[in-house]
Order: sequence, then structure tokens, then C-alpha cells
Amino acid sequence: MQRLAGNERAYNQILDWAKKGMTEEGLVWYNTEALRKEFIKEFGEEVGQKNYEKYIDLVAATSAGAKTPANAKIASYYYQQAVRGEPAVKPPKGSGYGHKMQALHFKNAAEILAGGALDPIANPKRYTFGENLKGNWDYATVDKHNVRAFAIASRDPDFVEARLADPAGTPAPDWWSEKKYGAWNPEKFNPRKFIQENKIKWETIPPTWFKEAPTKTDYKAFEDLNRRLAKDLGISPAAAQAALWLGAGQATGLGSPPVAFMKILEGRLAETAKKRGISREQALKDFIRGNAPLLQFGGMAVGAGLLAPSNEEEKM
Repeated sequence: MQRLAGNERAYNQILDWAKKGMTEEGLVWYNTEALRKEFIKEFGEEVGQKNYEKYIDLVAATSAGAKTPANAKIASYYYQQAVRGEPAVKPPKGSGYGHKMQALHFKNAAEILAGGALDPIANPKRYTFGENLKGNWDYATVDKHNVRAFAIASRDPDFVEARLADPAGTPAPDWWSEKKYGAWNPEKFNPRKFIQENKIKWETIPPTWFKEAPTKTDYKAFEDLNRRLAKDLGISPAAAQAALWLGAGQATGLGSPPVAFMKILEGRLAETAKKRGISREQALKDFIRGNAPLLQFGGMAVGAGLLAPSNEEEKM
């Protein structure tokens, strides 16, 4: 981390990526004010704010390993139980709300539904993610793609993992030659050792080989780098992180749609309405009232309509 903090070439790459991501989508990625207003419209100021924050906390609690469309949908499943005052129940098999990280999602959601809160010390990433979505943009969410961006820009082998995070789901890279490197064996493969012993073009290293999460001692250092980025760009730390998330997405293997959170949620509403044969207004009301969670089927639609922020709200 000390080498990274003093690596100007790496920082300039980060700066270029973030500038590329300073689009409307990047600058308003965390703006959920329109959603908050819908909750207040349904429940009134006090209960509406409470339920809005409950849903956002559940989005943060179920964010591990989930692409944003799935994250918004899974959180809506647990939110229904929260509104009804019920304890968390794991999604039934085949319901569409499961995930490879379901055990962790359930554990985190159960804590929220039991009256707990996101812990800024034990889980700074999830806590900050929730705070950003609630409108506190003074912090930067150091997520998998944020770490990968800095790791890739660093060109430092120490930011490459010693083993693959998901051996079963990691195929050999396109340039892999069995004649030159032997048979691909992801279970025993050591990415760091491999690139140290072979002349591999840094740009061709798969993003899944890089570190994806900071240690507890590294988190603050990554936050400081994001704050430096925000200061140089003249925007909030949250906006800087979102801009980097989008701008470096091709390099870091971003799988989520490159659009703001609210547009993704709008896409969930559009698909839910289509599937149930109802209006988007009714789908939104059913979701907020705790009558029915969001759905996902077929392709991933995105859009802006019911929940589009106003021009004033778009300014961070």
C-alpha cells in the first residue's frame, strides 16, 4: 500500500479511468432521493424514512458478490419480511432470489431484520455502501472493483492473488498455451507465482487474478486514495468511486450494467410490472408496501421514469 500510495504512474491511470467515468451515470450513481420520496409518500415522513433506510441497509447487506440488478432484487425479498415484522427466511429453491453467496446474504439480512445495523468497523465496505446510497457522499465504498482498479494500475505482483478466488468458475485465459505452460489446473494455480516466473503482458492478466478486497488495515489507505481522487476531480468521494467503477469497468471485469442505481431499480420495476401484468406504479407500490418483491426474468432492462432524479438532485 505504501508503494501504491507513492506510485504516480498508477495514480495517473486511476485518474484517467475516473475522468472517463464522470458521466451523468457516474456522478449520480448513489442518488436515491426519488426512492426515499416514494417511501415517504406511502408511509409518511417517520415510517417512510425508516422503511427506506431498512431497504437500503438490506441492499448493502446482500451486496457481496452480487451484480447490482440481482442485489436490488434480493434485498427486496428480505425487505418484504422486514415490513411484515417477520424474521429472515432463506429464499426457497428456484425462487430466483438465491445466490452463490446466499449464506452470507442471509446472515447479514437476518441481523438487519433482528434489529441490528451495519457495522462500520467489522464491515466497512457494506456500511459505506449503505451510507452512500442514503445520501452521505463523504465516504468512498472500497468494493471489489475499486480494489481491482488500483491493483491493475499498480503493476505490482503483490496485488495479484496467490490462489484463484473461484477455481471452479475460472477458465484459462485465451492466451494460455498448454504446450508452453502445461494443462490448466485452476485448483492448484498460483497467479502471483505464475506472472513472476513468466513474461506476461500486464494488460492481459485476467481481472479475476487480482486482489478483490482490502484487509482491515488496508481499507483506510484505499479510502485515502479515493479521497485524493475526489479532491483532484472536484467531486465527492462517493462520486469519484462511482466514476472509477464505471471508467475502469472494462479493465476490472465489471458485470453490472454501467448505469446509476436508480435506473437499475427502474429496470427491475419495469420487468416486474411486465411479468405480473400491472403498471410500474403498482409494482412500485407493492414493493414499498411489502406486498411483493421485485422480479427478474429474461434480459436486464434499464430505464428512467418513475424514479428519475430531478435536475437539482443530480448535482452532487
